[in-house]
Amino acid sequence: MRLKVVNIKEEFFNIFDFSTEIMTNEDNDNNRPFLLILSLRYKSKKQSFAIPFRSNIQVNKSTKGLYFPLPRRYTTRPHHAHGLHYIKIFPVLTKYCDKFVMNESDYTAKLMQYIEKNISKIVGQAQEYLKKYEEGFRANYCTNIDRLLDTINNYEVAKYSEQSIQTQEQIAFDKEAKKSS
Repeated sequence: MRLKVVNIKEEFFNIFDFSTEIMTNEDNDNNRPFLLILSLRYKSKKQSFAIPFRSNIQVNKSTKGLYFPLPRRYTTRPHHAHGLHYIKIFPVLTKYCDKFVMNESDYTAKLMQYIEKNISKIVGQAQEYLKKYEEGFRANYCTNIDRLLDTINNYEVAKYSEQSIQTQEQIAFDKEAKKSS
């Protein structure tokens, strides 16, 4: 299973002109890490998804099974958990991801070992969340995966079309320039 800890580029967040419930870089001093999983199935299609690391997930009956608990951080408040929050999962294209630079602390090393040791469980739970989401389950404050996918796809198509038009205009300009010479 391919996974990475990444930072999402600001350009990606700028695609959306609506409230997304995505945990952005601005929510964490422009330095929020995401676990990028490169091959989850959603509506019979393989897709890359990012899951945010969150330091203060409320722990109660309604949040059970909606996050993968990680070792507590110094910033984690009492009665909260540090974890990977599945309700904030979102589709992302890898071109909008940068490598997240982790500090060299003992905690970071232990955290990454813990994630690597539990990656099968994390991927399985993330996939199960997506399956339930497809079936109509919606947690409070979850991301709207379908709307996000539609917006990303529309943005990419428009961007490609614009590049194609510019290329065609450049070809026509070049032909005209050759005729003139």
